Amino acid sequence: MVTSTVPGEGKTFISINLARSLSLMDKKVLLIGGDIRNPKLSHDLGIPKVNIGFSTYLAGMAHGVDEVTEVLYPNFHIMQAGPVPPNPNELLSKQTLNDLFDGLREVYDYIIIDSAPVGVVSDSFMLNRVADVTLYVMRERVTQKDAVNFVNSIKRDNRLAGVTVVLNGTTPQGKYGSYKYGYKYSYRYGYSQTYGYGKSKKA
Repeated sequence: MVTSTVPGEGKTFISINLARSLSLMDKKVLLIGGDIRNPKLSHDLGIPKVNIGFSTYLAGMAHGVDEVTEVLYPNFHIMQAGPVPPNPNELLSKQTLNDLFDGLREVYDYIIIDSAPVGVVSDSFMLNRVADVTLYVMRERVTQKDAVNFVNSIKRDNRLAGVTVVLNGTTPQGKYGSYKYGYKYSYRYGYSQTYGYGKSKKA
């Protein structure tokens, strides 16, 4: 699973490039648009957005996995997020999610979930039960210093599986001091929910 604290840190970019790289190594890869409140996968891949996908399957409105997956390249398949549902938490809490991944593991070498930012909504925590590893993306000049404490608390409390931080957009001369202090956050995401992060704090 690939996530971040807030939008704009590059989680979808990392997800796509990781999937592409693994597929070029002759691994069969499925990339899932797990950010069902704010789907961006089709846009970033430059492909048409479809009205069927991950949310459709979880809602029991698809006839099978083949109906909600697309083949981009021989070893690179995708499952778009599908329509934005009115009940994301309910869908992600279903046993259908577990059953889906049990079946996908029999077919694919790697399953990559481009999930929602954990500082905005709780979806990634709900997807955690089907994840083996979490790539937590932080981006220079975008990620706030407060986010370091946030991800440390997530790792300490085992709220996400196998957390590994990925630094995105760094430069050779970049230093940690380039990350911003404090945090002012009023981003509207999906259904305007916020989760556990983003209170204003002055240095």
